[in-house]
Amino acid sequence: MSVGNLGLGVMIRMLGGNYAKSVAAHNGALGKKIQKVEFGGDQLLIRFTDKTAITFEDKKQSCCEHRYMTNEGDTYEWAHLATFDGAEIKQAPSQDDPNGEAHDVQFLEIKTSKGVITISSHNEHNGYYGGFSIEVSEVK
Repeated sequence: MSVGNLGLGVMIRMLGGNYAKSVAAHNGALGKKIQKVEFGGDQLLIRFTDKTAITFEDKKQSCCEHRYMTNEGDTYEWAHLATFDGAEIKQAPSQDDPNGEAHDVQFLEIKTSKGVITISSHNEHNGYYGGFSIEVSEVK
């Protein structure tokens, strides 16, 4: 995504946000065996067999935008005992509606040894905000 597509709130968070902690949480989970994957409340939670867990979520909503995450109803039971091989973000084309509002979509792909988990992250906004700020956090 180019900087021209980022809203002011996302740019500010990129400068002083939680980037280093997200990278550490992601990298610390690499190679771990998945116990369970849960999706709900606009959050993807991955529990590992070593009793640790990480979450993926975008809670950085600014004024005049609505952020939410969706999946296609998969319960991800197939991921049990798969290895967590990393996460990747992929952009989708913006979907402008007839009222001049923007609807941006970004795909969060969780790579495992048994396949890929895909979550859609949405941001509906007035054209001035936009962008995404998906963070990875360790669950304490």
